[in-house]
Amino acid sequence: GCDLVNDVNKQITHQFKRIFMSLLKADRDEFTFVDRNLVQRDVEELFNTIQQNIRIDESKFILILASRSYAHLRVVFDEYLRISEQTMEDTLKFRMRGNTLS
Repeated sequence: GCDLVNDVNKQITHQFKRIFMSLLKADRDEFTFVDRNLVQRDVEELFNTIQQNIRIDESKFILILASRSYAHLRVVFDEYLRISEQTMEDTLKFRMRGNTLS
């Protein structure tokens, strides 16, 4: 637990630190119930962030990707694909190249 967090914190570069620390906290919601209103808010936030910024606000993505349930994320990704005509994976690869996902 604590040793792993300390080891990772010492070894990784700053650009990866935020996402790894978020994932290591294990704050992910494990419920299988999907709140459609929260899905809509997350999709709008992700989509609007991408549309309005030259660089993605990584903190918004990290919060959603590291804390929402897998069931929730599946619906978010499907809805994102529907409105943007691009997968979330392709969006992240394109928009964050040279940053966290490089």
